[in-house]
Parts: sequence; C-alpha cells; structure tokens
Amino acid sequence: MKKEDEAKKTVNKKVEKIIACFKALGFKPRVGDFESRLIAQKLVYLLELTGFDFGFAFELNARGPYSHAFAVQFFGNRAGFESLETKEELTVGEAKTVGALKEFELNPGRLEAAAAYAFFVKQGLSAADAWRKLKADKPFLRGSDVCLGVNSVKPLLFKPTEEDEKAMRKEFAPWEAAGIESLRRWDDFK
Repeated sequence: MKKEDEAKKTVNKKVEKIIACFKALGFKPRVGDFESRLIAQKLVYLLELTGFDFGFAFELNARGPYSHAFAVQFFGNRAGFESLETKEELTVGEAKTVGALKEFELNPGRLEAAAAYAFFVKQGLSAADAWRKLKADKPFLRGSDVCLGVNSVKPLLFKPTEEDEKAMRKEFAPWEAAGIESLRRWDDFK
C-alpha cells in the first residue's frame, strides 16, 4: 500500500506542475472540449521536450503526439485543470522555460505542427525529412501555422554548440556590419 500511495503522490505532484505550467501560459482548458484536449496534449509534449519530466509516454496519432496516460490524468483531474488551482509553483528557471512556449499563442494548428515536427525529428528524421513528412501527413493545417509552429519549435530541438555559435557569428558578421553601416547612413540622411 505504501508504494501505491507514493506513486499517487508522484502523479499528483506532476499533475500539479502541469497545472502550474498551464496557468503560467494563460491556458484554462475545458476538459470536455476537443480543442482544449489537443492543446493540452501538445503543450505537455513540448514541455517534456524542454526538460520537464512528467513521465508520460507519447505515440503518434492522427493529430500528432498523444499520451493516453496524460489523457487519463487530464480527465481524472478535471476540476484542477479547469480551475487552474494548484499548490505547485514554478521555479524561476521553469517559468522561463514555460515562457518560451508563449510563442505558440495557444494556437492549436501551430502547436500540432510544432509537436508533430518535433516528434518526427526525435524519431530520427532529418529536419528536411521531418518537414516533408509534416506537410504530407497534415495537409489540413494552414501553411502559416506550419511555418510558425516549426520555426518556434526549432530552438527547442536544435541547441547550437559553442562551435556552431562561433561559426554563425563569423557567417553573419558581414550582414551585421552592413546593417550597422546602413543605420549610420540613415542617421546621416536625417
């Protein structure tokens, strides 16, 4: 019985943390609503991608990554999710991580595109192949949602190394210099 109680406490703590994340994002789900469930599933997947460990296994379904275990918790804790009441608080680091997901603007299409693309990359597809698969598998998503979703999730997937950053600074230096020179000429023009 003690192991069972410990497992429940762990699950409850994780659910409380998810509620705190949703609260920070301004997402107040309606558990019975399909769009809310879609957004919740994609947010939890992306939160896991950013380093949160909720312990939910995700598999691919027609609308992107889906966790049956999370769905059970979502329905089982309906009152908590719908009220966003939680004792759990985010650390400063967690709040910053969650803040990065605000870029998706709780847009279901954008979140679906981002989560599916991330899932494909995590399964070993190259960025180009993941893009092609996303476009082939989800022709119903608006092009703007696909572009914005993929562009927003890329920083979560591809962390540049110090060497990468050095190469990028070198590559972009002429562009940056040209931009600065253009601004100087504009100031002289005024």
